[in-house]
Amino acid sequence: MLNPGQNNINPLHTNLQKGKDMTAAEAHTIAKEYKEMKINYHMLLDKYEAKCEELTQKRKELMELKYQKKP
Repeated sequence: MLNPGQNNINPLHTNLQKGKDMTAAEAHTIAKEYKEMKINYHMLLDKYEAKCEELTQKRKELMELKYQKKP
């Protein structure tokens, strides 16, 4: 089993673990890109979950119409 520190995808953390030196500007740029990627990921994930919920609701409505007794 991995330790929580080993499974970290934060680029700053992994570069520091590998012993690579970087300037403060490089670290700031990487941190900024990481933050933007994280925000975009969560926005897309929310959109995906909303779309799945919408499709599930439409599928339920379709099944109700399909099996509805005709007068």
